[in-house]
Amino acid sequence: MNIKETISNMLRDRSMVIALIVIFGLLVATVVISVIYIRPSDLQVPIRYSAYGVTNFYRDKWYYEILLALFGFVLAGLHLAMTVRLFQAKGREMALAFLWLSAGILAITVTLLLAILQVASLSQ
Repeated sequence: MNIKETISNMLRDRSMVIALIVIFGLLVATVVISVIYIRPSDLQVPIRYSAYGVTNFYRDKWYYEILLALFGFVLAGLHLAMTVRLFQAKGREMALAFLWLSAGILAITVTLLLAILQVASLSQ
């Protein structure tokens, strides 16, 4: 089965389409959050949080915040490609489970992006 046939079979499955809509909705949320909260500034802004180490918030230039949003797009793109391959190799159930797992990871990513960008917007 080639990739075009696999994608068309995936798009005929209602559960797959719902999971894809959730993922694309989270990507739209990533764009909206980024547009609202990322502002160019000469100040160093928090870009990372860690409970380990001397400081909890690590600071750097504002454009590193774009990498946070870019991570969501890379994650979604790679996971969608892996879902297509899983659908070919292991079948519908495995691909669907992986797709929902990807949606969960992307939801956590969006939540962390929002939290970090809100803290960054307070420091400007």
